[in-house]
Order: sequence, then C-alpha cells, then structure tokens
Amino acid sequence: MSTLSLSSDPRPLRLWPAVALLTILWAFRFFLKLVEEPSAQLLMTAFFGPLVCALLILIWWAAASRATWREKVFGLVGFIALVVLGIFAGDPTIRGFGTLTAVQWGVSAFVVGLVASKWIRPRRRTVFGLAAAALALGYWTLVRMDGVWGGDYRAERSWRWSRTAEDDYLAARESRVAGASLDEPLTATEWPGFRGPGRDGLVPGVALAEDWQVRPPRELWRIPVGPGWSSFAVAGQLLLLPDAAQILVIGEKGDLVLVRATPERHEELTRFKVFNAKTWNHPVLVGDRLYLRNAEEAVALAMPLG
Repeated sequence: MSTLSLSSDPRPLRLWPAVALLTILWAFRFFLKLVEEPSAQLLMTAFFGPLVCALLILIWWAAASRATWREKVFGLVGFIALVVLGIFAGDPTIRGFGTLTAVQWGVSAFVVGLVASKWIRPRRRTVFGLAAAALALGYWTLVRMDGVWGGDYRAERSWRWSRTAEDDYLAARESRVAGASLDEPLTATEWPGFRGPGRDGLVPGVALAEDWQVRPPRELWRIPVGPGWSSFAVAGQLLLLPDAAQILVIGEKGDLVLVRATPERHEELTRFKVFNAKTWNHPVLVGDRLYLRNAEEAVALAMPLG
C-alpha cells in the first residue's frame, strides 16, 4: 500500500502574464521614440498604456499569480507603503507625473525580483520582489524634475542635491560686471508676444542671405537667463518669411536652420550653430536682429539680409 507524500517545496508562481505585461509596458514607453511627429492619440496611448499595464500587473499579483493569500496581502500592502514613503521622501517636483513614472519602475522591479526568486520560499520571494521595488522607487527619491526643455516631451531630471538652473542664473547675475546693461530706449512695440503681433509667426518684407558660410550671422550679445521656455517680446531696435519663401527654424539641438519652402518641397539652405544644449522656443526676428533662447541663455544675432 503506497502513500502519497506532500512536497514542502513552494508552489511556483504563474509568472508569464506578468512578464508579458511588463514587456508591453516598456514597449509603450519606447515606441514613441520611433515616431517623428506623434499624434495626440499616440501621445495619450504612450502615457496611459504603461499605467494600465502597471495596474494589470498588480491585479495579476492579487488574482492570478498563484501566490499564497498571505503573500498577496504582504506584497500589495508593502508595495503601497513603499510608494507612499517615496512620495513623502521625494523631491516636490517629482510628485504627480513623476510619481506615476516611479510606480511603473517599482512594478517592473517587483516583477523582475519575483522572476529571479521564483523558487524561493513564498514569504522570502515576496520580500525579494519588494526589495527590488524599493531600489527602483528609491532612485526617484534622489532626483528632481527640472522641466520639459525639448520637443520630445521628456522631462529633464537631475540629482536633487545638484545646482538648479535658477541657482546658476542667480550666480551669473551676481558676477556680471557692474554697469553692464543691454537696455535700449523703449519705442513702438514691434513683437509684443508669442509668434508676433498677428500670432502667426509671419515676418513680411524680410529676406535672409542664403549662404551663412560666406556671410554668417554675427552675435551681438549672449547672456544667461533663468529656466523657462517662453518666447521674447521685443520693443525698439531690437517664422516665416513669406516674401522670400523662407522658413527660419531653431532646431531642438541648438542649430539655426534656413529653409526654402515651396509647395513641392522643403530645402535646407544653410545652418548655424547657436546653442550646445536643447532649445524649444520660437525664434523672434525684428529687422535684421534675431532673438533666441533656451533654458540657460538668451542670444541676439545680427542676420545677413539677402
């Protein structure tokens, strides 16, 4: 007469749904980089898709993971506690959208920890998963969000103890030579706000030289500015140039580009390096003066006219 022996080995977790959801989560996060001009629908999908996957992974843990009920309670309560602790311990700039990204990282690390420890005893494998989640969430307590400075809609992050752009601006302002000034007499407002007086980016009556190797723009001044991405408003002496069928573009990486635009095609004519960092601002052209800025500097250029 044979007897049935019960194994004391832990019941293996059903991990494939979590691994599949984790793969989809990170596919959502990376596929947007492959699209040059994403639509609003794609942007919304890339934002909400990873959040839905993270939520489904937590539902999987509670309902379909084969974990013991004690593991499930311990894992869910522990993960929520880690997220709440991270919110209070993190920099204020991370709260909100940064927290949503941190949760995705934490859920991902939790799954990776469970995969790495799937044959360990139930309580220990849950501790292993939570430890991995704590490392991922802990990273987000060490950084701050500096803003969105580029056209790729990605937030710039820095270590929270490093100097901010505002710190650098104030330090440069204090060290500026006494008496130095860029003030000019105020006359009629020529460029009162974003995209000009007509809010259309049109600059009539202007044609730029099309070979900047022979006649390059001449820098008039360059000063540090505080963080931001607003456009200039210009009064006094200080983009479309319809009279010459030209478009003046400031590229995301700091290149100033002159393009000839026709109904058939857009042709790059010439380019000039202005910044060595990202910029995401509308160029302002008043007469022959071009005003540009990024998150660190403002520049005025004397443009060669055609």
